[in-house]
Amino acid sequence: MLFYESPHRIKQTLTELSGAFGERPAVAARELTKKFEEFIRGSLKTLADHFAENDPRGEFTLIVGGQTSDDGLELPETDGEEFTLEEAVMRLMATGVAKKEAIKTIALKRGLSKREVYQATLE
Repeated sequence: MLFYESPHRIKQTLTELSGAFGERPAVAARELTKKFEEFIRGSLKTLADHFAENDPRGEFTLIVGGQTSDDGLELPETDGEEFTLEEAVMRLMATGVAKKEAIKTIALKRGLSKREVYQATLE
């Protein structure tokens, strides 16, 4: 995810993103393509802590990593045969999982190839 933020709102934005998304990896890029270009890397929490101690200057681009399997989020049950392959993939995607990752997950759970699941979602 990409966010463009002013130095006046960056602290609040990082705090809210950390609360909403947890400990995802993130980068705060400052003054891109300019003389004082700077990149600060860490988790959303460590970036919030950094800017609590250091006053932000310049315009920021925030880059936040996507959901990973260890985010602690409960995924909906998709193993059951009561769901078609397409329904199972769509249920995972509705929780924020990328289509490619959802196809891979369903294929592993059902003992199918990724290609079979992908073809089923196209129909």
